[in-house]
Amino acid sequence: MDAVDEMERAFAIATSVLRGVRSDQWTMRSPCEGWTVRDVVNHMVGGAKMVSVCLSGRGDGVNFYVDHLRGLDPVDAYVAEAAAAVAVFRVDPSLVDRVMPMPWGEATGAAVAAMFMGDHFVHAWDVAKATGQSTDLDPEMAALVRRFAYEYVDVGQRRGPEMFDEERHAPADATAADRLAAYLGRRV
Repeated sequence: MDAVDEMERAFAIATSVLRGVRSDQWTMRSPCEGWTVRDVVNHMVGGAKMVSVCLSGRGDGVNFYVDHLRGLDPVDAYVAEAAAAVAVFRVDPSLVDRVMPMPWGEATGAAVAAMFMGDHFVHAWDVAKATGQSTDLDPEMAALVRRFAYEYVDVGQRRGPEMFDEERHAPADATAADRLAAYLGRRV
């Protein structure tokens, strides 16, 4: 499975979780400090949009501080933007190996896909946790994201406000996704 397939798999897991959110749960607090469930999904929609906009050459970024969900069903908006992000790679498979400018610096398409795979899988956990759904998400994907997180997260500037909190304790019987969430600073 390549990076794009893995990103698509994470998007499918997230979609499944989002479909489980009841209409009265969008305003619930999430494990992400200061964000509601809707805010998390807005971030996910903005991230997927960033992939399709930047990698297709239609722009150099997406403003994360706007409401990407205004007037839209959150699940439908997510499904559409996730599909657009995957489609960019499917239309031009060479993007996986190409180095491209992104708002945070240059990255290969494979690195972009891996980053958003992890981001959307972890945020699927956040939404599941906030809405009382099972957090026993795909253990293989959790292990893959955890390996990626070990490489990315422990760099000093990656821990702190608006990124990842300090690692927290996970119970011995925690699921793979719960252990990943604890590593990234979530309370399990």
